[in-house]
Order: sequence, then structure tokens, then C-alpha cells
Amino acid sequence: MKKVYLLVIPTALAIAVAVNSVYWFLPYIWDAIGLGLAGAVVAVYLLTTMNKAKVRPYLAALIVVALLAAGGLRLIAPSLARSEVESIARSYLSGYYSSDRSRENVTSAEYQGRGTWKVNYFRSQGSMSQGWSYIEFDERTGKFGGPNRPTFSSATPTRTATPTAQPTPGKTWQEIRAERLGGQAVPTPTTTARKKTYEELKAERMAQPIPTPTPTPSSVTVTVRSYEFSPSEIRVPIGSTVTWFNEDSTSHYILTGLSSPASLVSGEIRIGQSWKYTFVQRGTYRYYCNLHPGVLQGSVIVY
Repeated sequence: MKKVYLLVIPTALAIAVAVNSVYWFLPYIWDAIGLGLAGAVVAVYLLTTMNKAKVRPYLAALIVVALLAAGGLRLIAPSLARSEVESIARSYLSGYYSSDRSRENVTSAEYQGRGTWKVNYFRSQGSMSQGWSYIEFDERTGKFGGPNRPTFSSATPTRTATPTAQPTPGKTWQEIRAERLGGQAVPTPTTTARKKTYEELKAERMAQPIPTPTPTPSSVTVTVRSYEFSPSEIRVPIGSTVTWFNEDSTSHYILTGLSSPASLVSGEIRIGQSWKYTFVQRGTYRYYCNLHPGVLQGSVIVY
């Protein structure tokens, strides 16, 4: 009696296969699996309740029927579940109309046979309804088509559709998704230039070479009075002329030492007379009077 309960399993599987064949909740492969399991349970039941020799013809006939049923389901049943087709259609419509911000509400998918689905959807744009329509999906090729391809409604006011980034009709949904994920150009973000800090501005100014001004030649007078040069030390730019004027009570001479860039030899400068010299080399010129070397001394720094 317990073996009779084994028949409940193939009966339940047969009911499940019939329901799935009508509503397509699962792909066709599950129908084939269900038929195979039902045939296996029936075979076990026959082998355990009847003579094996008598069961063999029935078992062979059962296997043939199961194979024919599986082949028939392959021809008439869909390869994809209804929910899978609806998900693929939503992705396709969302990618097709991503440029005009419209919404496509997929309501149902109906299997038409021979691997063809009819997907019904309701399209709206903003607050404006644009009615029902449908597209066809071939699960064998993965392409969408049909005479009722969705287009813009003429009721859309003052708006120009930009046909950029729309998929070419006839592409598979895998190609459309790949284009949306990897084929679109990523806009380059606009960056605002950062304001430089005080330290950065200071470092830039310090790194810039400071222009050296060209010195302008000048004329300077040194007076000899009371056995002194006044001023005793002067700084002049290159090309300047220095004049020594004798206002003392005796004659004097202007001579330089060996360390000077050039030799200065004035000769005798009598009372009330003067002598001048133009410096064309930079350096320090230390000079003195050879008649009064320990008293009269001075220097000219040329830069």
C-alpha cells in the first residue's frame, strides 16, 4: 500500500509541469526535469510492484513518451521565464528612452510560440500619458522588434528630441546594456582653480630673479684741507669721475697701492688746483699722498 503513495509524486510533478506550461513561471528546462523525475518515480514503482520481465516494455514506452514530451516542450515552451523577459524589456526600454526622460511601465509578457514574446507596456512622459503599446522579443536571437516600436507622441509640446545615444534597432539587450555601462563618454568635471596661499605666493616671488639695476655714473668731489681728504671714503658706480681739489696750504699727490685694480698717479696738485680720474674697473682703490703718507689717506669703492 505504501508503494501506491509513490504515484503521488509523479502526479504532483505532472500538475506542476502543466501549470508552468500555461503561465511560464520557470524556463522550459524545468518542465523537462519534472517529466524526467516523474518518469523515474513511475519506473521505480513498476519495478517494485510487477515482474521485471513484464515491466520492461512498459518502461521502454514510458521513456519514449518522456523524451517526446520533452522535445515537444522545447518547441512550444519558452526558454525564459516570464519575469526574466519582463526584466529584459524594462532594461531595453529604459536604455532606448534614456534621453527623453520618459517612463515605460512593463505590465505583462505573453508567449506567442516559437520563441517569440509579446511585451505589453504603458508609456508616459512627465504627467502626460501616451497610451498602451507593445514590442516583440525573440528569445532565440535576443533581439527586440515588431511593427509597434515606441516613438515620440505628437502631443509633446515645444520640445525637440535629441537622437543622441539611442541604440540601433535590432541590437540585443546584452549589447544595449554594454553600451550604456561602458560605451558612453564620461563628462569631464569642471574644476575651479585653487587660490594660492600666502606662503606659495611668497615662495614664487623669492624664486624669481631680482633685477639688478644698472648704476648711473656720477661726479664726486673730494676736498683736501688741513691735511685731510673730505670725505675720506666714497662709494661710486663704475664710470664715475672723482675730482680732488686742493684747498690746503701746500701741494699734494694722489697715489694708489699695489692692491688697487688700477694705478692712480696724479702728479703735483698745487694750492687751488685739482685733478680728476674716471674709474672704469670695479674694486676698492686705497690712495694716499706720497708727501704725507701717514696723514693723508683715503679710499674709493667702485661698484
